[in-house]
Amino acid sequence: MKKNILLLSFLCNFSLLLSAQTNVEKGLQSIEGVIKTYFQHGGEHIQINVVDTKTLKDAQVNPEKYKGLMVRVAGYMAYFTELDKSAQDTIIYRTAHFEQAE
Repeated sequence: MKKNILLLSFLCNFSLLLSAQTNVEKGLQSIEGVIKTYFQHGGEHIQINVVDTKTLKDAQVNPEKYKGLMVRVAGYMAYFTELDKSAQDTIIYRTAHFEQAE
């Protein structure tokens, strides 16, 4: 008997913006809760960038100041300043989009 198996996967981007006034412990608990919930509901992969739009834009203009800035790009780590402008713009757009959604 032949069985057809359908595998579904999806990409889910989200942003957690914690202000300077956020209690550190509460912020960590929030992040932990989101990650645990994601995997409890079948999530298989997660990539996390902890950077804001302002930093990314400054890194484009002043790459010498940000040689160690690493970001996740489609499942791999890369130095932001070594990515081509198109990839940098995509990361900035994605980051800015989520900041504006708040």
